[in-house]
Amino acid sequence: MGWKYRTASYFCQALILTFQKHTMRMDNSLKATCEDGICANETMIKKDEKVEFSARLNLVLDYLGVAPKQKGRQQVVADTFGVSQKGARKWLEGEAIPDTKRIPQFIDAYKEARITGEWLFHGNPLYVPDWITGKGNISSNIRPGQDLKRTVPLLTWEEAINWLESMRTLTKETQWIQTTSDVGGNAFALIIQGNSMANPYGTPSLPEGYSVIVEPDTEPKNNSIIVAQVDESSEAILRKLVIEGSKRFLTTLNPAYPVIEIGHNCKIIGVVKKVFFDL
Repeated sequence: MGWKYRTASYFCQALILTFQKHTMRMDNSLKATCEDGICANETMIKKDEKVEFSARLNLVLDYLGVAPKQKGRQQVVADTFGVSQKGARKWLEGEAIPDTKRIPQFIDAYKEARITGEWLFHGNPLYVPDWITGKGNISSNIRPGQDLKRTVPLLTWEEAINWLESMRTLTKETQWIQTTSDVGGNAFALIIQGNSMANPYGTPSLPEGYSVIVEPDTEPKNNSIIVAQVDESSEAILRKLVIEGSKRFLTTLNPAYPVIEIGHNCKIIGVVKKVFFDL
């Protein structure tokens, strides 16, 4: 009875050790994958999608005059995005797709090519760059004669509270807005809710349903239209910042709403750079 018990015990211990080693190998594999700038769920992405992404990426690099393959392109991409040469090679050879949290980085790095995340990462034909189609990609908030500068993701007012984290978790379902605003890679769009910024007496007025482009990396000034969080609210708000000496206030364009004096209870999320309305 004793030797059978000991044998079973040794067998169980061996199984546990084997499982632990296998788990460690899997963890290390996933860690290495993430360190190379590749999605942890890379195996879930179809091979065709990887190849198509690679083709679009190389097309952009060709347009920008980046060194060709075998002559430094891999190193340039690795340096641009802070990944290993192995990770860059996988992007360029159709073996992997970068995590979607890198979309703003790609848009900013290749802004001269006027690309969108919708096209580069997902192949959306509605956002093919104009240097490929020979036509301008004109959105309803862009008028002829204006230069398209970039696309920005459309966030909710809840997502705007932690906009940096929201930008890192963008998905294929994320809607992208084309804009002529000269903004950085962290900019995003919001759709106005409520009538607090709707001026009943004329202009300026920011009615419900209008969209705003928000720049988190711009320092707000007196009379800036800003997006802010007050008293750790679960939703951001749209307000006008008024600075009077050492005091700061949040005001609205609709006089029916109160003026709020702010201090440490307010976090300014970003400054509105553009307002538009889609018919």
